[in-house]
Amino acid sequence: MKEGRALYRKTGSRLYLFMVAFTVFKSYVMIPVMSKIWGLTLKTTPDGFVSNANLLRSLVRAPWIIPIGILLVFVYALVSMWQVIATVYGIAFIDNDKLFKIPDLFRLSGKELWHAVKPRNWMMLVYALIIVPLADPFQSSSVFGAFVMPEYISDFIESKMVLHLLYVILLLVVGYFALRWFYLVPSFVLKDHDFKCASDESFKLTQKKFIKNGIKISIYNLIELIRLVIIPAVLVGIASFICFGISYELPIAGDLFYQMWNSVGLDTVKNITGTFVYISVMCYLYKSYFAKLDELAMDSSVTLPELKKEKAKIMPAIVTQVTWSLIGALLFTVYYLAAIWLANYDMNTFEELFGTTKIIAHKGYSSEAPENTVPAFELADGCDNADFIELDVWNSKDGIPVVVHNESIAAATGIDKAVYEYTYEELQQIPAPYSMSEEDFPTARIPSLEEVIAQYADTTPILIEIKGYKQDNTLAKNIVDLMEKYNCTETSMIHSGDYESLKAVKELNPDIQCGLIMAVITGDCYDLPYADFFSVEHTFVTNNMISEVHKRGKKLFVWTVNYDDSAKKMRCINADALITDYPDKIAEYVTNRTLTSDIDAMFDKDMLDSESTFESGDY
Repeated sequence: MKEGRALYRKTGSRLYLFMVAFTVFKSYVMIPVMSKIWGLTLKTTPDGFVSNANLLRSLVRAPWIIPIGILLVFVYALVSMWQVIATVYGIAFIDNDKLFKIPDLFRLSGKELWHAVKPRNWMMLVYALIIVPLADPFQSSSVFGAFVMPEYISDFIESKMVLHLLYVILLLVVGYFALRWFYLVPSFVLKDHDFKCASDESFKLTQKKFIKNGIKISIYNLIELIRLVIIPAVLVGIASFICFGISYELPIAGDLFYQMWNSVGLDTVKNITGTFVYISVMCYLYKSYFAKLDELAMDSSVTLPELKKEKAKIMPAIVTQVTWSLIGALLFTVYYLAAIWLANYDMNTFEELFGTTKIIAHKGYSSEAPENTVPAFELADGCDNADFIELDVWNSKDGIPVVVHNESIAAATGIDKAVYEYTYEELQQIPAPYSMSEEDFPTARIPSLEEVIAQYADTTPILIEIKGYKQDNTLAKNIVDLMEKYNCTETSMIHSGDYESLKAVKELNPDIQCGLIMAVITGDCYDLPYADFFSVEHTFVTNNMISEVHKRGKKLFVWTVNYDDSAKKMRCINADALITDYPDKIAEYVTNRTLTSDIDAMFDKDMLDSESTFESGDY
């Protein structure tokens, strides 16, 4: 560990600048080119995009998207491997007192990358995609973060014992190989082994001690994280202290600081610090590898490409870290002060800049009452923090739009039959307490959409999800007729995972706001003419997605946000609405609400002070 840390101090600014250059290359050259290729590929599909709703149709009509997608993933894996190889080369040059230039690392690592393209070495690409990110959560070039599991799927897996057990076993298998392939990269890069030889050598070096190695690297990672986070954290802390000192309204400053920290400061500190931690951990891995070779008396000879052999006169790593941290703290301070000035000067301008976030009660106040029932809608309507009521609609057997989540009414009533097998009158005879006590909610039934709109649309706008359009395409017209009947076409909205149903609504009434629900989707869907907004599963929402939607003057809603960390993240990247089962709880984490209330309170206080002065007879 001491040798790894000493080597890290020798790395200086050049390796760090290479990491920055590589990230710029990846972000602004490789990824845009790959995205363009993928976008052009998806334009050949029937809809121009692929989602969970149209996957089979897309594959039948455009089967070539599979090999092209695999090819792009292969290229992405190469990019990930490229950075790993370059980092190992850079550390090896520094350890041997060889001066390298950033183009040298690009050229030499790019040449070595062809070694990984050979068919016998393709497992190195799997390693780069899966194992490396597990060992290093800070590695910005890894694509592992792009392959995420939606929360609703992870919750489903956890609820099923067999699936949960299989998932745990899978994680243990991946973890096992991560520890046994601990020295795979340096062996592959520095000794020019193929994957099998490098794998065998790593297995020998970790024999009987792979768990101990895992504990050691975890300890080292933690130590370096604590050590290297201190300087950026202190600098940002000083910046925030200065900002608080000159902000005369501390409640506003407090809310604003929270917003700035999550949207700017946290990412800045993570990116700066994460790169240093990554380099330090790779230095430890490099030194540990050669120590193990010596311990087992194995061949440790390494032949590096020839470079100018002289001591590099470069900025020490600690100076580099302080410099970049100062730059980050300065930018954070300027951004923060500008936001405080806007908030104090003009709240409307502040909201235009940082956006406002609505709260949508998912299936009514479904955490407190049976979902999609009148009791749940009653609670949502009376909740100050619920800006919209969200519900799901199918046609009953007699063509009446009724409110229920699934095609089967089993979840609501315990009867496993399709909702359209019953007339509306028959549904009214069946209790629908969902998973809650029928004694607590004796009147809970599957209501008609008209009943809900008539009772609540005037006070709380409704977000209607069309669920059964394919089963009965008269559903769109039935819903539009009800919205027109109760004059809520300008306030209430419609969304659906079926784009054809949105088209049907727009053809009937183009003034109704319509949104496309996206669980898993890829392709250029933002310009779809019948989608005014998008409802996206929160796991897949990114800064770039929101930016692309907002550029087109559209909005992005996020579902289903039930946890504070998700709410904070979505608010900080300017999501337009959060769909949640817990409207009151989630509202606590929507900064613009607390900030607005603080400013309103400040203005109210000023007015009260003025009134009291006037009444005191001073004028």
